[in-house]
This record gives sequence, C-alpha cells and structure tokens, in this order.
Amino acid sequence: ATSPPPVILPDNRIFLSSGYRSDIGALMLKLKVAEGKTDVSVLYELAPKTFNSEQQTPMFYKGHLLGVRKNGGGRMVCLNLEGKPVWDSGSDRFGHGPYLLAGELLLALDNRGVLTLARVTPSGYQRLARHEVFPDGHDAWGPMALVEGRLILRDMTRMTCLDLRKP
Repeated sequence: ATSPPPVILPDNRIFLSSGYRSDIGALMLKLKVAEGKTDVSVLYELAPKTFNSEQQTPMFYKGHLLGVRKNGGGRMVCLNLEGKPVWDSGSDRFGHGPYLLAGELLLALDNRGVLTLARVTPSGYQRLARHEVFPDGHDAWGPMALVEGRLILRDMTRMTCLDLRKP
C-alpha cells in the first residue's frame, strides 16, 4: 500500500512514497503522453534508508521534496528531484508525526506530541523552538491545520488549538 497521496510535480513527474512494509522506499515516475497514449516510466527508486514517508504526504518546496523518513526514527529529509538527499534534521526526529510549511517555517509534531518549529530552505534545516504540546502524548499522527495563525493538533486522545499569532 502506498499510504500518502502521490506528489504531482512539474514535467509530468509523480512521486510515490512508502507503505507499511519495511522494504518499501519511494519511486519517481515520468508520464509521457503522445498520440492519445500515456506511457509511464520509472525515473528512479529509493531504498527506505534514503526516503520513505509512511503516513504523511511529502511536500514539494522550492524545487525539492521534504518529508519524514521513518527509517531511523523519522528524520525530516530534503531531496532534490533526482532523489539525492540534500540534508536531514539530524537529532530532531518526528516518527510518523505530521508536518506543514508556513513560508520557510516548518511545523512538525513528533509521535509523542512535541512540536518543533524550524527554518527550512533547500540548503538546510535549523531548529528554532520546541514545545511539548501533549504531556504523555502518543500516536500524534493526525494531520495539522493552520488557519489565520491558529494551529490545530491532536494525538490519539486529545486535540488542541495553539494561537501562533502571539509573540
């Protein structure tokens, strides 16, 4: 099973990632339409140790792909479109947790309900802040929502709204 939705990319490319088996990584496909016929070719495959995002959908950002590689505890990884890792989040790990971008700011929640704010660019990752949202949190895997400066988060048993507009 490919759990996250595919990421549709420029130049008729589609990026697929992961599943629930430990031997599945990611795949970049190229579509070519000619004379009413669509041909699909595999541009590359990635091993799980390079990239796999079991639950959350990778993001296309400034010509790169960002996502959590579950292998090794869930580091945030940045890939170029050729599938080569550019950087990872080092000791910051998120498990299966959700993430989203607000400009160059990444908001990522780990499995236990700890929220990380980081600046991300195609050239690097820099943690800015970290906060435990859910004491004794578990399975904080639900997608996040950000609306007018308010961030909605949940773990398996609780949901909260954080007002990020305040300094």
